Amino acid sequence: MTQSGFPAGWYQDPMSSGALRWWDGQRWTEHYRPAAAAPYQGAPSFHTTMGGYGPVPPKGAVTSGFGVKRVAAIIALVLVVPIVGFFVAGMFTGGGEKNADYQQGYQIGLDDAVGTVRTLGGSAEDACRMHVTTEVGIADSNSRRAKDMRRGCVQAVRDELTGS
Repeated sequence: MTQSGFPAGWYQDPMSSGALRWWDGQRWTEHYRPAAAAPYQGAPSFHTTMGGYGPVPPKGAVTSGFGVKRVAAIIALVLVVPIVGFFVAGMFTGGGEKNADYQQGYQIGLDDAVGTVRTLGGSAEDACRMHVTTEVGIADSNSRRAKDMRRGCVQAVRDELTGS
């Protein structure tokens, strides 16, 4: 084998059909012969690569890494796409809907957080964080439930303060 990976030999000429051309292991030479005159060497045809023309293995033959790369790509698609989809969908569930946790947070906002903001000042976010954490407990303060409750609470405070 040579540096190109293909041994020197007669291969189908990439520039014309029916003729064979000598591949010196690195490049095409100026030597030609009719296709019927040369013994079969197992490398048909040619293809264009970034580096130019060169012989390639027969169609369907496995070359170094070709099969492994294709299998790895298929496995990646089959496994990674659903997993990514699951997490992306998880990020958006509950984000726009007004579920029971949102409604409970909205009520906390009306009952408690509005008074805190009016009495002590501060932001709706800070008041709701405090009241929702008191409701769900510190251990669950970053759960999806607590986040939905804070969204509802903040909306209630804003609605109440703006008169909406």
